[in-house]
Amino acid sequence: MMLTFNACQQTSRENPLLAESSLPFGAPDFSKIQTSDYLPAFEAAMQQTRDNIQAIVDCQDSATFENTILPFEDSGRQLARVSTVFFALTEADKSDELSEIEKKVQPMLTDLQNEISFNKPLFQRIKQVYDKQHDQLTGEDQKLLEEIYKDFVRKGALLSDDKMARMKEINLRISDLQQQWGDLLQAATND
Repeated sequence: MMLTFNACQQTSRENPLLAESSLPFGAPDFSKIQTSDYLPAFEAAMQQTRDNIQAIVDCQDSATFENTILPFEDSGRQLARVSTVFFALTEADKSDELSEIEKKVQPMLTDLQNEISFNKPLFQRIKQVYDKQHDQLTGEDQKLLEEIYKDFVRKGALLSDDKMARMKEINLRISDLQQQWGDLLQAATND
């Protein structure tokens, strides 16, 4: 009897980048992380971010600090964690494998950032909160609202459609150049 192996079979191993860490301060457990974990973790975290943003946009209630700003602030938490671990590692010890993953991930991250920055329904909700609640909020709530609103404006949320399209192109080009620079720097460091 001949046993066959299905290359598509996945193990039930949980991706440690997407799991809660049991280490102090939620530090990543590098002893459990494999290089092959990074790309799937990025993909899953990006999808989670997209889903969270879509939930904010789909909310039928009037935009408020509680149903728009707080969920937005929390929307990319998992992605931020994965990114922090990955880019800290690539800055400290970039292997060829990590460099290949980085080349795939950078454009994906830029596309996601463009999606969020130029998401008109999302920005309209944020602007509604800014216009209606800014003066009613105090302390860190008011500061958070200001930072989110100003960040969208700085990234081009008020631009016309043609200028937004141009800005997306510029963002992708900057991402590509940053990747090239990082590769050159790492190669020079290794030499």
